[in-house]
Amino acid sequence: MGRLRDAIERINELDAMKCPECGAQINFQEDQEFCYCSYCGTQVYRTNKNEKRIIIHKIDDAKIKKEETKREIEIEKLRHAERESKRNNIMLMTMIGLMIVPSIMLFFCNTVSEYSKKHKYEQGLIKAESYEDYIGKNYEVVVSELHELGFENIETYDLNDSGFFTKEDSIESISIGGNTKFSSDTWFNPSDKVIISYH
Repeated sequence: MGRLRDAIERINELDAMKCPECGAQINFQEDQEFCYCSYCGTQVYRTNKNEKRIIIHKIDDAKIKKEETKREIEIEKLRHAERESKRNNIMLMTMIGLMIVPSIMLFFCNTVSEYSKKHKYEQGLIKAESYEDYIGKNYEVVVSELHELGFENIETYDLNDSGFFTKEDSIESISIGGNTKFSSDTWFNPSDKVIISYH
């Protein structure tokens, strides 16, 4: 019976242990060396089973969780910054591409245009101003300019209608090679027929 009483007293002593942090009751099992406080999370160790309590090591789970959370937040911030950096790099590369591609295309077009122009000159083709630039000018000045450009076949027609509203010797219409709406980028053969009608 004495042993039973000793065992009951030991159980009561174990049940009566309190957490050194928050004062809550701690329930050690007889063979346990440590346990956690169910209220504050303090880890309490016991070195001698006959002693009520000896704190050898205290682990603040709340603090550990807080630090882990803080570390996870920092890691997420770094990941976010890395994603943001990648997105910014992609945008930068896109903008650079949008600036470079038109430049390359412009260079290519100019190169092709220069090659085409050189090739047309080599073929003996020539350009004139646009038809709009000739309308209203003195036909003799225009004939002289066209001869200088290399046009060989120029015909002029006097409309005999000069008067108060029309300037004498001014061009009414011009066609080169049958084209009456040519631009300054239109190429002609020097032998194309030029027809000028003037007042």
